[in-house]
Amino acid sequence: MKHSYIIALLVLIQVMLSDKLTAQNLDFGVVAGLPSYSGDLSPQELGIYFEDIRVGGGVFLRNQYSKRLGIRYGLTYGRISSSAPLRGANGYRPNFLTDLYEVSALAEITPFTIGYYDAGTIITPYLALGLALFQFDPKTEFQGERIRLQPLGTEGQGLPGYSAPYRRLQVSMPVGIGLKFVVQDKWTIGAEIVGRKTFTDHLDDRSGATVVFGDVVQGNGELSGRLSNENLQPVPENFERTYQRGGEYDDWYYFSAITISYRFQSSDTIYKPGKKGVICPRF
Repeated sequence: MKHSYIIALLVLIQVMLSDKLTAQNLDFGVVAGLPSYSGDLSPQELGIYFEDIRVGGGVFLRNQYSKRLGIRYGLTYGRISSSAPLRGANGYRPNFLTDLYEVSALAEITPFTIGYYDAGTIITPYLALGLALFQFDPKTEFQGERIRLQPLGTEGQGLPGYSAPYRRLQVSMPVGIGLKFVVQDKWTIGAEIVGRKTFTDHLDDRSGATVVFGDVVQGNGELSGRLSNENLQPVPENFERTYQRGGEYDDWYYFSAITISYRFQSSDTIYKPGKKGVICPRF
């Protein structure tokens, strides 16, 4: 799935670029966003939940090859977390948070534009598709301390019969929609929502893996056991208990964002001057 997506995206970009590969219409911009998370600690595994929205931001460089296609390269930071309800035998709250650091390349594909250049503002809806590399490091609050979860192996990672520790550097596939307002080919103000399909189920340190409580406690330590299953005490009578800490789906994260950019280098006028008249779609 991942490889076919990459191939299809590269082919699409190549077709749309055609003979415009030498164009240099460069925008520098900033993005202010509201990152959120969807995973095993969400009310449902897939969805956007307002109680889990945090803040983030970044910068980007966009090469606008034509009015149909721009390629945006970005550096983005955001924090995601979950506000799960209080649960567990000891009143343990299985929340998590992680800082995300992302580098991405997004194709902004515009099927049509609305308005005329002479009117001063062009409206451009777009579809965003791309690839991203991100780093995460899930943590939780336990007994007044913030604890990193990945080194603990809360699902038996690193033990015989279990998977290796998951990697904190992962690939995601951004996909979303947006709307831009282009003012005289220089300033662009936009709004977008872009979800990131990840290939890890460990943003929150939880997956659908089957765990034997005694393996975790005896192999990775009592703290790992306590954080693996908050409902079990690390005593021998619980060592045979098996469970799954999460569901079957990989995790997602999202950015709902406002973007502002300025064209500091231009080799061509992207939105050609047109006839004055009633604003309408330009295909």
